[in-house]
Amino acid sequence: MPPSRCSTELDQFWESLNTVDDVSFTDESQRLRAVDALGAALRRVQRPAEVVWEQLWADPAVLSAIVTLIEAEFWTKWGAAGGESATSDELARMGAIDVALLSESCVRLRCSNLIRETKVDTYALTAYSAALTDLKFANIYACGVDAFWSSLMNFPRFASKTGYRNPSDADHTNFHDWSGGESFFGYLAASPRVGASFNDAMTMYTTLSAPWTEVYPLDSIAGQTRTDMPVLVDVGGGVGHDLEILRSHFPDLPQGSLVLQDLAPVIARAQVASPVEALAHDFFTPQPIKGASFYFLHSVLHDWPDPEAVKILQNLVPAMDKSHSRILLHEAVIPPLKANSRNTVSDMFMMCLVSAHERTEQMWSDVVESAGLRIRKIYTSRRSTEAIIEIELH
Repeated sequence: MPPSRCSTELDQFWESLNTVDDVSFTDESQRLRAVDALGAALRRVQRPAEVVWEQLWADPAVLSAIVTLIEAEFWTKWGAAGGESATSDELARMGAIDVALLSESCVRLRCSNLIRETKVDTYALTAYSAALTDLKFANIYACGVDAFWSSLMNFPRFASKTGYRNPSDADHTNFHDWSGGESFFGYLAASPRVGASFNDAMTMYTTLSAPWTEVYPLDSIAGQTRTDMPVLVDVGGGVGHDLEILRSHFPDLPQGSLVLQDLAPVIARAQVASPVEALAHDFFTPQPIKGASFYFLHSVLHDWPDPEAVKILQNLVPAMDKSHSRILLHEAVIPPLKANSRNTVSDMFMMCLVSAHERTEQMWSDVVESAGLRIRKIYTSRRSTEAIIEIELH
């Protein structure tokens, strides 16, 4: 290819990259495909030493800068002041931060394209940094740094101590090893700040894919609406974000048609509206709501190794009515080839935090059959990285 033509084509390529953003695609599946393709292209362009630099120098430095500014309440103060473009000096006064510290942080964040540099020493928010002005979004980092990041960095030591065996014991996890004996969920319960951060993180996590109501057909739920028993019980449903999605589709259901269940400290933080009723419940005990049309569990079983996952399902079986009750698992189903990055990262987190893992279709079938149940159908969507596994009694 002649150099001039090559140069022209590269110029066109750079220009196309400069104009693409998250609304440049006709649907979410195309956007996710672009994210994967751009990530793969970056790795092909980078040299090995550059990858190491990114992993060990650049990414930790950026995370440190972001969290420092979150702790200083800088992002929320910038947002409260209008979020307009400002100089380092103006931003430092706004956030009560030393101007030299803030200037160095802004330069680092600009190089990672997390804020924009509009002119010399003047910065503006991007979509990402604008999100940090929302306290709930910024609070996610407390859990990420205090629990996720630290325990992940402990895993090489834990793996060495356990002879590099795949973790499978819920009472002897990498997190227990890092924390000095505390389980992950015990750690969250003992630290209200980190626990609240985790709930905010789970709320954000639900935005990464299409809502579950776009994966599972709503007419299947509409056909099961009854007045004499609950339509859907959200088991381990946190503060109720999945039920809120369903409630928006069926606002006229009678009170008690939708039931939110979780441990008492979580239920105490939930703010539910009719027709949702909140009920404290431990899913390792028998299900108290009998004969519901659906028992819904979102990312519950991926938190537990197989024996505990089977036990959770078995506790639902006596409550189910063979004529109409179904279990809906909203979970990742890892394909045999080309698993996506989001699910494989989640798999690593589950292994490090709770000795569990994401599962393939066969793994799910084994767990379900061990509980005396069977998979009726698996629903998927190109817009979601999670499936709905519909389960019935044998």
